[in-house]
Amino acid sequence: NKDKARIVPIIFVTATSHTNENIFKGYASGAIDYLFKPVEPHIIKSKVGIFLELYKKQKKLELTLLQLDNTNRALKNFTGIVAHDLKNPITAIRLETAVAKKIASKIKDSLTSPSPEIQGLIDKMDTAFSHTLATTDRMQRLIVDLLSYASADNAELKYETFNIKETLDNVLQDLSAAIAANNAVVTVADMPVIQAAPTLIRQLFQNLLANALKFQNKETQPQIQVFCQAVDHAVIHPPLNTQAVGLCQIVVKDNGIGFDNCHAEKIFGAFERLVDKKQFEGSGIGLATCRKIVERHGGSLTARGELGAGSQFFITLPLVKQP
Repeated sequence: NKDKARIVPIIFVTATSHTNENIFKGYASGAIDYLFKPVEPHIIKSKVGIFLELYKKQKKLELTLLQLDNTNRALKNFTGIVAHDLKNPITAIRLETAVAKKIASKIKDSLTSPSPEIQGLIDKMDTAFSHTLATTDRMQRLIVDLLSYASADNAELKYETFNIKETLDNVLQDLSAAIAANNAVVTVADMPVIQAAPTLIRQLFQNLLANALKFQNKETQPQIQVFCQAVDHAVIHPPLNTQAVGLCQIVVKDNGIGFDNCHAEKIFGAFERLVDKKQFEGSGIGLATCRKIVERHGGSLTARGELGAGSQFFITLPLVKQP
């Protein structure tokens, strides 16, 4: 069987072919060692033992990697299943709480002169219902983010050829209310045509631009720029194979609260937050999802920031589908 023979260690033993040319030929033929006669039997036995041990460790490593891959797949599926299973009951709790809050409000309005005890009880009920609604809203956002995070890893990549400018125009339309509410100025320069999964690329820019609108200085008008620049390899991590396919590099830049640049890698971790969640709501999954989307396309997503002076996100993507 050629497949089995392919991994059999071969040791050449010769009494005549001592030249480098013959030695190189031996290694080129698949040898893992090349010995000259006379050979001590214990040396051959020792070498064979070493190679057998290496083979066993290689097989053990392959099995471990396979188990790790299966575990990762199971965890990704688990995340999606749990999120789906939680979504319906939380939605039901929210709806029932909203109905109960309305009923409590009607009861309060119907009472002409309730006693202080009754008034206090109604106020407590109203506060409790409000807290429950706020909690379920946060849970719903977390579930949506978890599903996005899982789909970024598991969704089938259906490649299409499109201009990123069109995707950005659609994202800005979706965010138009938030842009107006923040009195933000968003400028988008010319963008390249790429081959990618449009749904995931839209989600990528939706998250990045939503973050740029959210993490803003209250004292300054939000300024957000999206532009394409010559590929700066210094901001690509890990390095990409630029010989196989061409690359484009898109920058999302804002003048918001920024971050300490020593946390430029930490911000892409799932559930990582550098700011007080009471001040800025969110699940801490958005940037982790963005990185997964970019890496699934064979690209790189990195960031630079400065506290109080804004941030820049560098999206480096292949222009065409990688082989």
